[in-house]
Amino acid sequence: MMWFRALRSTASSVRPFLAHRREWVHANPETMKKVKDTILRFNQILPDFTAPPSEADIVVFDVETTGFYPFLGDDIISIGAVPVRKPQHSFYELVRTARSIPEPIIELTGIDNNMMNAEGKAFPDMLLEFLTFAEGSFLSAHPASFDVRFLQVLCRRWRLPVVRPYVLDSFHTARLLYPDADASLDGLIQHFHMPVIRRHHALNDAIITAEVLEKLLYRAENAGCHSIGTLVHETMMKKKRRRR
Repeated sequence: MMWFRALRSTASSVRPFLAHRREWVHANPETMKKVKDTILRFNQILPDFTAPPSEADIVVFDVETTGFYPFLGDDIISIGAVPVRKPQHSFYELVRTARSIPEPIIELTGIDNNMMNAEGKAFPDMLLEFLTFAEGSFLSAHPASFDVRFLQVLCRRWRLPVVRPYVLDSFHTARLLYPDADASLDGLIQHFHMPVIRRHHALNDAIITAEVLEKLLYRAENAGCHSIGTLVHETMMKKKRRRR
């Protein structure tokens, strides 16, 4: 039944999205080209794989969405990001969508349709600013598969090159370093005795995830991991072993 409702919602939102995309692209051809060029440049720039984990350039980000299924039309409604090494810098934007935000998501995130329409940017505008903010860094999220997948599906939806970041998944990093702990974000907040902040706000979640990741990076170094490249590789191998 849930899938039927999702498919019906997707079908009803396709036409408004196509009109939204057509109008934006027609009005912003130069920006569209700049976004495409920025994505291609972002994909080509290698972060420093040799840096010690605690000194690596990592940008932690989080997205809030209209639902869980980007392939069925769900959208990003906000994004927050913070560099682990420069937590005083941050990025936060609301994202305007062609579909209404469901009531449960409004209650969860505090973002309503009036806010989105008044303050939200079109996805390409947001992506241009976000990739400029994160250029040259690893991206991290908790779990990264969810947040990165949304970015990539929306790139395809907007007929943009697909963003292909170098990723350190903080969820699987926690599973690697603390195999007996609850690796959910709430579980790690409790494990590290960290103060509870308002959750399901993209910037707040990015900040708390960055603080968790910083503890994980120091743990990795103390365990003998001397480069962020090694940690990324070990985390990916751990993830692949769990899939078998």
